Amino acid sequence: MPENLGFWPPIQCAGCGLAPAGPKDAVMMARRVSLAPLSLPDLGPAAFVRAAGQAGYRHVALRLIGGDPVNPPVDMACLVRSLAELPELRRILDGEGLSVAELEVLLIAADTDIAASRPMLEMGAVLGARHLVVGIADPDSLRAADRLADAAALARDHGMVIELEFVPYTELKTIGAALALIEASGATDAAILVDALHLARSGGDAAAVAAVPRERLRCLQLCDATRAAPANLIKESRTHRLAPGAGELDLRGMLRAMPADAALSVEIPDIARLSAIGPVTYATELRQAVECLLETIEEEAA
Repeated sequence: MPENLGFWPPIQCAGCGLAPAGPKDAVMMARRVSLAPLSLPDLGPAAFVRAAGQAGYRHVALRLIGGDPVNPPVDMACLVRSLAELPELRRILDGEGLSVAELEVLLIAADTDIAASRPMLEMGAVLGARHLVVGIADPDSLRAADRLADAAALARDHGMVIELEFVPYTELKTIGAALALIEASGATDAAILVDALHLARSGGDAAAVAAVPRERLRCLQLCDATRAAPANLIKESRTHRLAPGAGELDLRGMLRAMPADAALSVEIPDIARLSAIGPVTYATELRQAVECLLETIEEEAA
């Protein structure tokens, strides 16, 4: 089955009135669009994958590492915890026609043992993941660079590459800091994961993305938000993001600043909306909003 923005079948975009182009459109087919677990945070891995397939996605991210590979948080419903879960997940992925785009999330802290993540990466490799999302919780940039190099080597051993995520309320706060850390690590195959919300809340914009070398950009996490930041950035990022077009962020500018073939990740937790309409309908709404955004950009470029 051919791809259309990572979704199938093509739909009418109710939000902007534009009908997405057909699946033969080369620009549309170049985009890999995945649904991130944080968008449906209360679902277990199997239910999440089923919901993504029913909502029309072709790719998903899976959360196998809950920040700490040794002591993952016990209350994280979406976390894949053991090898015993893999056969069922593999069956569901195949049955829904889904592939695993990203593996989340290895948080590098001062005392992180990178080698302890090997079982998680082995699980991710079994599921076909090719991108490992990494965050930084170590205030020592030199030590963090060394650990990032180790993580990149371990990921490489499992057929993966690093997507380094900056978050304004962590030790790696800006896109510039992320680029500097990658360069210091010497991990030539690592890239920056640009989250639209984190970019905006860290004071960044499309120009900051455009200033990054192309080879350091592979994925943009999409969501929208108000222009003004709330008092609690953590709460906003985990429970109240907006669908593309429902806020004030310069998503079109960010997309234009990324490489044309950059992958997109749909990470848009909105607990109130999700509770009101249910996971499949909510995930479908997000898919439609992303399609509308991409179609609008193509119309503007024509």
